[in-house]
Amino acid sequence: MAPRSLTDYLYLSVGGTLSNAGVSGQAFRYGPQISNVLELEVVTGKGEIVICSKHQHADLFYSVLGGLGQFAIITKAKIRLHHVPPKVKWVRAYYSDFSAFTKDQEMLISQGRENSFDYIEGSVLVKGKDVNSWKMESHTLEDVNSNVTIESDAPVLYCLELTKAYFERESNLIGKKLNSLLERLHYLPSEVSIIDASYLGFLDRVHDKERDLRKSGLWYTLHPWLNLFISKSRIIEFDAWVFKQKLSGGINGPMLVYPLNRNKWDSRMSAVTPSEDIFYAVGLLGYASPRSAPTAESLMDQNSKILYFCRTKSIEYKQYLPHYVNQDEWRTHFDRLWPRFRERKLRYDPKAILSPGQRFFWRSKTLS
Repeated sequence: MAPRSLTDYLYLSVGGTLSNAGVSGQAFRYGPQISNVLELEVVTGKGEIVICSKHQHADLFYSVLGGLGQFAIITKAKIRLHHVPPKVKWVRAYYSDFSAFTKDQEMLISQGRENSFDYIEGSVLVKGKDVNSWKMESHTLEDVNSNVTIESDAPVLYCLELTKAYFERESNLIGKKLNSLLERLHYLPSEVSIIDASYLGFLDRVHDKERDLRKSGLWYTLHPWLNLFISKSRIIEFDAWVFKQKLSGGINGPMLVYPLNRNKWDSRMSAVTPSEDIFYAVGLLGYASPRSAPTAESLMDQNSKILYFCRTKSIEYKQYLPHYVNQDEWRTHFDRLWPRFRERKLRYDPKAILSPGQRFFWRSKTLS
């Protein structure tokens, strides 16, 4: 048994994840982690301990899920589980054409389980410097890439990471099934790698690299990450400037880009997404180098320029894991749902106990 939807890094607090959303390559099918919660125990800003679900104290339940910690602290959670096969076929396919890369992903997330993969997540690779390789090292990068030699003049490449889970009794059939799925994709000819892994081994792949980074001290360097949800209709424009130009030299960390289905998100929850039926999760997970570029300051400046680009080009986006310091930023983030968010804040945390640095506007009589 395992949760239906997990983050790529498993060693996060449950309460913190559910206060945001919890997304990864499984969320296209099962939604984010917040869409798989059965019950919560929380402590509100009023100091009340409440057990809530969609059947009791439902407004509080939906407020807290994706609520950025503004209404209550999550102390317990019951999460929906499902039976999982013990093994996976772990695939990496490479692209030079971003349009083909996104179309293949969008096709796959529109299919049922029998006609698609169980995990679908894309990333961006810098030529000659595989900034995403740390994700794969937890399951022997040499084995994963042993049959792949990429030759391309493209400014960046794209990697589509996929898994198909299976039981031992299906071992004789999984190869044929996998081939039929891959035949529908448009990756670079011969540029695909496939290995067998345990289900848990794949899920926990990032943890091994974490241990290496901790030993070297790099785990503790500053990492001003930028996580965005970008509307599907503008993702090619975003790629053209951000990935192909601004970030073509890399960010000293992974660059993720993969689509999600908005119908897997419950609109009663506090989490907000772009308005289109499909939007892209973009994760720019750069680490500052203690001895050379990039510095934390340069990464933060880079993030600011990307946000400015989105605003000036009127690209619909939402920040994931946001940090806001004034009322205008909160209002812009929640847009038409701002009145609901404000009303919930005043109901469950009227003294802004959970927002100590921002009480000046949460408690203001002019809050609107």
